Amino acid sequence: MKMYTTLPAAFIAAAIAFALAGCATIEGGFRYEYDGKVFRADGKTPAKGAAVRLARPGAPEAPDLPEKLAKSSVKYVDKSQKSKADKDGKYIGVLETVKGWKYTEFSGMHSSGPTKPPEPPMLDDVILYVYEKNSGWTGYQMKIPPEAQKDAYSGVRKIHVPDLLLPNKPATTRSTSEPAP
Repeated sequence: MKMYTTLPAAFIAAAIAFALAGCATIEGGFRYEYDGKVFRADGKTPAKGAAVRLARPGAPEAPDLPEKLAKSSVKYVDKSQKSKADKDGKYIGVLETVKGWKYTEFSGMHSSGPTKPPEPPMLDDVILYVYEKNSGWTGYQMKIPPEAQKDAYSGVRKIHVPDLLLPNKPATTRSTSEPAP
């Protein structure tokens, strides 16, 4: 008779343990390592010291949060470090997306989705922001051919951005402030 009363109690204890452990969704983004060169309009003179930042068209915008939470809005957008072009006009940088893949855990055990990040998707086009002292930030939308981004492994894709020739006249897509990180 005792066996019947302890069996439901064990199931109730197990159910409470599972409820306390809960279910969690772990999300991660992708990392794009990029490089390229920036030249003046003549195609030969490198744009020394120009700051360069890469962005995806259609990337998520920072949410409109109250003032108290405004600082945390940065975690909802892509991050791209600002890098400077060297004496040859070459730059190297990293773009980290905020979302891209996820998996689910239940009670600390993997239940669905990949635990290691898959290969990031290829980007059809990107926006290359360039900052020069007298011009401010200017964005240039560029197509990225598939052969320039064929190297990829778990969560990381390497992209060779085509060479950019800066026009003599400022472009009409000039941004007055710094692009989002």
